[in-house]
Amino acid sequence: MKHKHYDLIIAWANDPSITLQYRASNEECWNDTKEPAFVKHWEYRIKPKPPVVRYMRVSLDQTYFQHEIEADVDNIKLTFDGESGSLLSVEKL
Repeated sequence: MKHKHYDLIIAWANDPSITLQYRASNEECWNDTKEPAFVKHWEYRIKPKPPVVRYMRVSLDQTYFQHEIEADVDNIKLTFDGESGSLLSVEKL
């Protein structure tokens, strides 16, 4: 019988640079760990990548992207899913 966390154990063994997270089943918050114990009654996951935010200026004359907001220049905020890269939201500034 395979260990409950077999797939994560293999993923972490193949790439120890990934950050794993754990939590007890009665907890809401995930905790980072660099040395997982793989306790059977805990939950584990690969830490999700945070959303990526980009700012841009859109006008009739030009369009350009910024990695960080440029005050009084940018007029749109784009938020992308950190895992899939899909667009989550567009906000007018």
